[in-house]
Amino acid sequence: MESVTAVFPPYPEPPWDFVNASILNIVARVGRPEHLHRFLAPGVEVQEGQDTVVFSFLDVPNIPQMGFDYHSSECGVIIPVRTAGGFRGGHFAFLLVDNDVAITAGREIWGYPKKLAQVRMRRTSDHEITARATHHPYRAWNTAGALQARVRLDGSADGLWGEVRAFEPRILSRTIRSPESGRPEGQTLLAVESRVVRMHERASGSATLEIGGSQEEGLGRLGPFDVLGALFTRCDFILDYGRPVRG
Repeated sequence: MESVTAVFPPYPEPPWDFVNASILNIVARVGRPEHLHRFLAPGVEVQEGQDTVVFSFLDVPNIPQMGFDYHSSECGVIIPVRTAGGFRGGHFAFLLVDNDVAITAGREIWGYPKKLAQVRMRRTSDHEITARATHHPYRAWNTAGALQARVRLDGSADGLWGEVRAFEPRILSRTIRSPESGRPEGQTLLAVESRVVRMHERASGSATLEIGGSQEEGLGRLGPFDVLGALFTRCDFILDYGRPVRG
């Protein structure tokens, strides 16, 4: 009788504890909202009357379930969407991340559209943050800058905390695959929520944003961008499995 070796994924099952995570959300009004639909998965559409997006950076210094040496940073663009049944949230146009485990787990568990990149967010002073994402296009040796931001935490955008509620929870499209062949059989929409258990810091401010020449994302189709402000939090939060969303 042949022995069978079970193959387990290279990541723990949720829930995950994100410890001392830094989250930077830059809210911007797009110049050509009619192009937002190009970045959406089947089953969602742009919320009526919405012409803003969120440029989001996340730096994760520790997830205990991943081991003591885990660290990841990511960057994405979030669009406010609704399903045909009226469920509302935020959908990632794309998501760049610098950790291969985060890419694998994010795609397989939740359907996050993660791609390999170099992402860095730095606190240069008590009131200043710089963030940059550099994309590695498929089978290309050169790099393509996607996003770069500079933020001044001066309290000037406190009115945007209510604005970003339209982007929660995340609505993600996860591929369903055949257990026999592994081939795609369809898509399912998931609502994914993060639960904050401890807030260390919360601040708002002004921001400048530079969109690079990464052709795959095609963000230039949406511009010009009018940056409304930036929101920064440093917190501990828990990320669990998503729940199905009926259209």
